[in-house]
Amino acid sequence: MNRFGERIRTSSFTRQAHRLHDALQSIPTATKTQIRHGVGARHLTPEQAAQKFDLPLPIVNLLISS
Repeated sequence: MNRFGERIRTSSFTRQAHRLHDALQSIPTATKTQIRHGVGARHLTPEQAAQKFDLPLPIVNLLISS
C-alpha cells in the first residue's frame, strides 16, 4: 500500500527478494559468523553447516558468498 491506501503491485521477484531478506534477518548474527568462519576455514562443508544450524543449503551458500 502506498500513502494513499492504494495497493501497489509488486513482481514475484520483489516478493521473493523480500522473503529472502526477512529470512536472512531472522538468523542471529552469531550464527551467520559461525557459518562464515567455519566454512571459510574449511572446518565445515556447506552441507554440514546447513545440517548443523538447521538451515536450507541455499541460505547457507548465500551467507558464505556474502
